[in-house]
Amino acid sequence: MHSLHALRQILFQILRFNTKVIDAFPASPAVTLASFRVGVYVAPVYLLQSLFHLLQPGGDQDFVTFAATEVLTYVIGWVLFPVVLLQLAPHLGWGRRVLRYITVYNWFQVAVALALLPFIVLNGLQIIPLEAAQFLMMITATAIMVYSWFIARHTLKVPGLTATGCVVLDLLLSVFINGVLPSLI
Repeated sequence: MHSLHALRQILFQILRFNTKVIDAFPASPAVTLASFRVGVYVAPVYLLQSLFHLLQPGGDQDFVTFAATEVLTYVIGWVLFPVVLLQLAPHLGWGRRVLRYITVYNWFQVAVALALLPFIVLNGLQIIPLEAAQFLMMITATAIMVYSWFIARHTLKVPGLTATGCVVLDLLLSVFINGVLPSLI
């Protein structure tokens, strides 16, 4: 297991598209399971986003229902993609590499949360116009998808098209979890 300082250094190297550091993450169930603690580390960023959403005018949902829905979608958001990957791995010949992918993917969520934080605050406080926030968010989302592709490509050791499939799968599941699932709860 790595220290938080070592993980930060490894994450910075990944953000520099350094493929050599990817092997620093063991492909083991214990390390992969431990990487889910990142969900706790980045939760405050998404809590802030939820609070801004709750405080928007016109919200007609009571706090308990809103909080339960947010917590449930957050947990499902952390679990569904890895579970789907673990189901696909044997059929796609990924073997234990899928464990490394999930681990690196989870740790990458720290960078994602930090990248989204300014937009959450600026948009939540209505400091910049909505159109500007949407434009900047689109650029950030594109960068996140590029890094996600890089991580999938090099941790799973798959062709670019397969890595693209992983990114698209993640995107579709995120749309379902954040867009469709709350209306079903």
